[in-house]
Amino acid sequence: MSFQARHRWVISKLKWILDVESEGFVEDSLREEENLTLLNNLFKAKGPRRLFFFYQIRESRNEQGEWVPTSDEISLYATDGRTEPLRGRAVWFLRKSNVPDLDLGKTSDGLLSFGSIDGGVLDSVEGTMFKCYTPMLESKAEWGKNNAQQTKDFLSGTEKFLSVLQTSLKTMTAGLALRKPDGT
Repeated sequence: MSFQARHRWVISKLKWILDVESEGFVEDSLREEENLTLLNNLFKAKGPRRLFFFYQIRESRNEQGEWVPTSDEISLYATDGRTEPLRGRAVWFLRKSNVPDLDLGKTSDGLLSFGSIDGGVLDSVEGTMFKCYTPMLESKAEWGKNNAQQTKDFLSGTEKFLSVLQTSLKTMTAGLALRKPDGT
């Protein structure tokens, strides 16, 4: 199968975000029937609006219900994001709602967004909020029908949310050092 412009755009985003050296690796992964079907369904108006590409070792549940690796190799595969845990890195694609089938010959029509998530989802949210949304919101000059107080309250709430998130992340990663009791 020959990839069209929209497929090439997805391939370039996957290669760039995942920092994969070989574009051939990404292409080969997308040529797998299940991955290609899920991607092409994303492009359809009646298909799912979101799709994730996980870049990690595949896992499945064993008889005890635990997630166990199915191989030793990292693979790139499409998923709805609900069927198995994210342990590595994921790239998400989101199609705008209420649009017709996407034109596979176009790449920059703004109908398909993308981003990435790492295994530490809270870290990803914090990073996106801190590096992207907060500076964008703080630099926004026009807020439509909001008055100055509403804008100030919104920005204050965003700042408090980010502060709580950062404090929670520090608490979760700080760890606890236990010392050996005396006399043992």
